Amino acid sequence: MITLHLRARRTVGALLLQGITPERLALSLALGVVVGVVPVVGAVALLATVVAVLLRLNLVAVHLVTWAAYPFQFLLLVPFMRLGEALLGAGDVSASVAGLVSAAGQGFWPAAVALWQASARALVAWAMTAPAAGLVLYGVFLWLLRRMWRKQPAALAPAHVREV
Repeated sequence: MITLHLRARRTVGALLLQGITPERLALSLALGVVVGVVPVVGAVALLATVVAVLLRLNLVAVHLVTWAAYPFQFLLLVPFMRLGEALLGAGDVSASVAGLVSAAGQGFWPAAVALWQASARALVAWAMTAPAAGLVLYGVFLWLLRRMWRKQPAALAPAHVREV
């Protein structure tokens, strides 16, 4: 008897490998990570869907990876803010956590403005680092997937990859 966990794992595995090459899957995974850490909370799912549809990537893989990268979005938020400050020559007060907290104490509007400015700087920093990070991740994922593709049984390979 197949357990629910095993059935779900096989289903997700089939969706991930459905008609896809290692190159396309590596691109889906790399872009999923890069989009998953975008420093705009709440925009990841929409952005991931748009990227996957426009580039005809595996939507399931992109969303699974963005979901897995979700904790890193919060871990990288302050570093992206700091890098954005450095890149744009902005003062330290508006993008620091203490600055955001003090703006929140002044009322809604000052807090919203401070958060918007900090997020905009963080987004600039992300945009500057995302291409290089995406290329590195693509290379790593491609290397791993090609190794896995060679080791998997031919029956599990996608139809266009199987040798006839």
